[in-house]
Amino acid sequence: MKTKRTIIAASTVLAVLLGSLWVGSGVASAAVGRSLAVPFANEYSYLPRTLVAGDCRQIGLNQDPPFHSSYVRLEPPGAGLYARFTWNFSIYTVDTFWGDVWHATFLFKNASGGTLSIVKYDGPKMGDEGTIEQRMARGWRSFPIRMDQSTYETVAQVDWIGDC
Repeated sequence: MKTKRTIIAASTVLAVLLGSLWVGSGVASAAVGRSLAVPFANEYSYLPRTLVAGDCRQIGLNQDPPFHSSYVRLEPPGAGLYARFTWNFSIYTVDTFWGDVWHATFLFKNASGGTLSIVKYDGPKMGDEGTIEQRMARGWRSFPIRMDQSTYETVAQVDWIGDC
């Protein structure tokens, strides 16, 4: 009887350990890619290198051509309180079963690194089979963001952050 209890106890401990390993690996957060302090000049910030987040990629200047590199444009507000933000993107997934979505975050910063404005936007669902070109999504999103002229004039860099 003592041997049976020892085997049951050992089996329980093993099950708990294996279960915690399985749960621990299952709750890992999505991979995040970052390209920090990317220059902003003449209304534009171009992603210098392809941003990698897990199985997903946002194409940078290092992959262009034949792909189109990603950039953001921030048009000045002029006399108003709203600047116009445009995200032009080329994104793709290298491996997926259901199609992936790129979750983009842009932090507009001044020269000393202080955050002036944060923009978050999701790209479209990418394809789930075929070649990279078939799993790619290209396009743009554009909308006004609240930013006055004096703040706009201090934008010097953009942090590009993405997860998938």
